[in-house]
Amino acid sequence: MKHFFDTEYENLRRHIITMGTEVEQQVYRSIEAALNFDERLADQVIAKDNDIDKMEIENDDLCVRLFAKLQPIASDLRFITSVIKINNDFERISDQAVSIARHTLYLVSRPRLVVDLVPMATLAKDMVHRTVDALVNNNTDFAENVLLLEERMDKFEVEYTSQIVSIMKEDPKNIKRGISLLFITRCLERIGDLSTNIAEDIVFYTKAKDIRHLHPDTSSRSHNMECL
Repeated sequence: MKHFFDTEYENLRRHIITMGTEVEQQVYRSIEAALNFDERLADQVIAKDNDIDKMEIENDDLCVRLFAKLQPIASDLRFITSVIKINNDFERISDQAVSIARHTLYLVSRPRLVVDLVPMATLAKDMVHRTVDALVNNNTDFAENVLLLEERMDKFEVEYTSQIVSIMKEDPKNIKRGISLLFITRCLERIGDLSTNIAEDIVFYTKAKDIRHLHPDTSSRSHNMECL
């Protein structure tokens, strides 16, 4: 029975790592599309969304099968329950990437507003990359590094919101494009939040330690707002 669980465990682990890697690519493509007004890349992100949704369903099914066939011990139970949450958060990160792509498609054919999203976009990519790296290596140090970046991401959102709103106030013609940029920055912030959630779950199943609400600035996080 233990050998069977080890095989199923590794199978589930491979599946969630594959999904994480694919989602990371979704984020990278959506950000490159937004920064370069690349219609082709934006279309690729949107087209890939169904594949990510299928991965989420397959991973959930694997978790249910493990629960049904076995009576997992505490450490294994932590892993399976964490994977269920990680799986959902990866799918939501992909949804944010799709939203970025859709707003990019709106902006592609329109005059550019002078807003440099590179610092915030780079941070979002870094948080996702570190999260996937932590998952691949079962490395809690990598995961905890993600938590340290969350406050910086929140500050970026405040700064960009103020900047974009000022541009919108300058000229009513900027409002629709400004709204799309606001949605993009909100999506980047949500990618940071969801990466943080995954990092917390990696620490939980690895160390049996619940660190939610314990790292800097967690009190200001919002889990209720989506940019979809």
